[in-house]
Amino acid sequence: MIYSVGAALVKRAMDPDTKVPVNETPAWLWLIILFNCLLFIPLYTWLNYTVHNVWPVFAIIEDENPPEYEPVSLNEDGSADGPIPGQPIAVSSSARSIHRLLMANGGFRANFRGLACFLVQAVLTVALVLVFVGALGTGGTSIATLLASLTLIQFSTAWVHIIITRPSDLHFWSRLPSFNHTFNATWKPVVLLWAATEVTRWLPRIFALIAGIDLPDLNSGFNGPKNPESGIKVDPALRWAAPVMVVLSLLGVIFLTIPAQVILFRVQASLLPADAETIINFDRSFQGQVGPVITTGKGYATVSQAWSTFTRAAWRRLVALYCKIFLISALVVIFVTIIAIPEMIIIFLNMPHA
Repeated sequence: MIYSVGAALVKRAMDPDTKVPVNETPAWLWLIILFNCLLFIPLYTWLNYTVHNVWPVFAIIEDENPPEYEPVSLNEDGSADGPIPGQPIAVSSSARSIHRLLMANGGFRANFRGLACFLVQAVLTVALVLVFVGALGTGGTSIATLLASLTLIQFSTAWVHIIITRPSDLHFWSRLPSFNHTFNATWKPVVLLWAATEVTRWLPRIFALIAGIDLPDLNSGFNGPKNPESGIKVDPALRWAAPVMVVLSLLGVIFLTIPAQVILFRVQASLLPADAETIINFDRSFQGQVGPVITTGKGYATVSQAWSTFTRAAWRRLVALYCKIFLISALVVIFVTIIAIPEMIIIFLNMPHA
């Protein structure tokens, strides 16, 4: 079918008597494109960066026990902009409270705190992965990802520090911790997160292998029976196996990836400089288990300390927050759809037809 249509188009293009309709794009179409860019790009950034990445950090780091001091306000009216002493409810227990906390510590721009560090780390990660893959081969992509994460551990640690501390005039590269100390503290959590991610990625594939299901191949497509109508190879077993594979991936994220992420973030938070002031309640001693380098010889939390001090109340807050994040994501998708569909209808009705 595709070949027949393509041949007809080529024949028509070669015919000198054929009049090709001019694509007269309406002038107002560019206004719609500009409107969508101004609306959707900030919304997309807020959802995928602030909501999906920044908000969980507060739930992972925050201690439900309030400090014995009153935080100094950065607002001109003197109102408190951080945790209130004696307040029984943690800030991270509510999406609205997290939003208010950010607004009180930098205004609207605080929603994108740490974005520059995040983007630089992402770019450097891609570059390092390409370099390592070039040295190891395509079969070593997974190892290349781990090596890139370990190499850039200073950036991810500085990013966590920027998220949980008060606004600073320092550039993020000035806040990078020392590599040796950071590497010694975080290499185990980084490897743990990498392993959890890999297991989660392979769970559906292992299930498919056991069940004898053919999965997509990036080079040759599906290896199963071929659908003569569409020309695409489809394994009929995928109809019932796909939901199972989605559930397995979800379970891997919940029980492997998220716990490993919790450990890594808490260990990175334990490396926070002593003079840095946080905007949430943070128990630097990890229930008395972590002390200064002079007294403990480490000055950071271990994997077991980061895990054991994350209470059941904190787990409930984190799970509730992820549920709210899912709901917010769904609402944003609905909002975008409500705007995009009428725009597409208007554009289609006003486009010139041959």
